[in-house]
Amino acid sequence: MIQVVRDGEFRKDAGLVEEIRELVTPSYVDPSALLARELAHCDTLYARRGDDGRLQAFFLTANERIKTPLGPIPTAYLGLSAARADLKNTGVVRSVYVRFLDDAAAWEQATGERLLLWYTTATPSAYHASRLLFTEGEPSLNGEFSEEGAKIALALRRRLGVVDHDHPFVLPEIATNTRYSPAEVARIGRVVTKSGFTLFRRLDIEEKRGDRLLAIARVPPDHLRPEKPSQSTT
Repeated sequence: MIQVVRDGEFRKDAGLVEEIRELVTPSYVDPSALLARELAHCDTLYARRGDDGRLQAFFLTANERIKTPLGPIPTAYLGLSAARADLKNTGVVRSVYVRFLDDAAAWEQATGERLLLWYTTATPSAYHASRLLFTEGEPSLNGEFSEEGAKIALALRRRLGVVDHDHPFVLPEIATNTRYSPAEVARIGRVVTKSGFTLFRRLDIEEKRGDRLLAIARVPPDHLRPEKPSQSTT
């Protein structure tokens, strides 16, 4: 069952917040600062539970309009997501992302506007997943970007209060007090070795410093358009 909790109501549920913390904790030395930022920023939670009622995976998002040189644009911030340790690489996280895409596609159909998707990351798997699920992603695997993408990135940097950088999609030292756990660092290392992923090295993005990649994308035009009823919505 995928539950959708809107308007920040999940913040009022101490038990749910603790469940989220439990899923995130194995990937970080201390997730406290990260959770505080994400829970404050995001307004919608997608939560998947198993038949036993236990939280299997979650995904936090935020809907907001951002001022850009191209005019104000509707965006969805793709925030923190995680799966239970024993369910990683089983597709449970993908299922909450797809549920989000159902909502995003329905919103585009209802409003006639295109939604900009954006996120920050220091994990190759998150970048690769976004390329599979979304479209028109920037920057490319080689770090390249369009003129329009650069303008949007600079607007998002202002939104985040990040200092200037030679590359508009590099966010230096933005993830304060947020370090991956040794187990997560080892997992990322295996992904880099297996996939030959070099983007972070090309752009000198160092997780230990709190650096992150900023990335943007769009809802795939061929994603299912008719709105699906959620299995449980708050």
